[in-house]
Amino acid sequence: MKKCSKCKKIKEFSEFYKRIDRKSDYRSHCKQCISKYDKHYKNLTCKAQIVHRQARTAFERGELSNPIICEICGTIKPLDKHHEDYSKPFEIRWFCRKCHKNRHVLLNNTVQVRAVAW
Repeated sequence: MKKCSKCKKIKEFSEFYKRIDRKSDYRSHCKQCISKYDKHYKNLTCKAQIVHRQARTAFERGELSNPIICEICGTIKPLDKHHEDYSKPFEIRWFCRKCHKNRHVLLNNTVQVRAVAW
């Protein structure tokens, strides 16, 4: 018997995937919790791909233009597109690579706090 570190239920070893890096150990999350997470992540990834495609098409058609100044630090560098909300594909924020990376670190820390509920 083993306790899932996600749902906190005690389950049989058959309810856990074996770890591939160790011969005699099991993963800390049960199969059911991993499945829930995988479905959630796949859904987010599909939405992101659709939104990125819509934005790219809009740029190619000339419907959107990109600025040359980072919204955060104000430097003139090549900029990355950033979507705060994938339900709004044409609301794009423009950041230099360093600020974009920092923004994702900030958002990931916030999301991990909220993700505990899934």
